[in-house]
Amino acid sequence: MTALEEEILKLPRLQKISLMEQLWVNLSQKGEQFELPEWHAAQLQETEQQLKDGKEHFENWAEAKQKLRNA
Repeated sequence: MTALEEEILKLPRLQKISLMEQLWVNLSQKGEQFELPEWHAAQLQETEQQLKDGKEHFENWAEAKQKLRNA
């Protein structure tokens, strides 16, 4: 584990969530293409099937973030 990773693990939960959000925005704004690993494609297909079968559901992102912050 790098020194940076160790420092991140010491951050309070809200700062970790904020950091994840900032990293996601940064990564999603970059035009780089990533190759989808086979296991990821399989998981996406499984989740899609569970949605169709009514075994899985979507959750509002704002509500999900609030639940994480309150955990």
